Parts: sequence; structure tokens; C-alpha cells
Amino acid sequence: MLKIILIVIILYILIGLPMILIIIGGSKNKSEEEIRYEEQEEIEYCKKYIEEKNRKRRIRRFFRWIKNFILGNR
Repeated sequence: MLKIILIVIILYILIGLPMILIIIGGSKNKSEEEIRYEEQEEIEYCKKYIEEKNRKRRIRRFFRWIKNFILGNR
């Protein structure tokens, strides 16, 4: 049992720790242009997400209105 735990710890140290350090270090060496580009991508994604959310909300509202109109529940 102790050998299994030791193997897991060694694998974590050999594989997991360098990956975490690479991910953390990769974000620190970005130029201003890369940071601005990522911020623009983030803003565009948020705008598209909000538009899609509002579109789905309008569609649901429309079908709810149709249902209430048909059933006479206005």
C-alpha cells in the first residue's frame, strides 16, 4: 500500500507539478498586445453570450404568450 502511495506522489511531482508551473508561468510573460487581444476576445464572447441568452428568453416569452393566448389565460 505504501508503494502505491509513493508511486502516486512521484507521478504527481513528475507530471502534475511541472504542468501547473507551465500554466502559471505562461500567463505572466504576455505582452500588452496579447493581453489586449485576450480582453477583446473575452468581451466579444460575453456580448455573444448575452445576446444568445436574450434571444432564447424572447423566444420563450413568445411561446408562453402563444400558449396563454390559445388557452385564454392572458
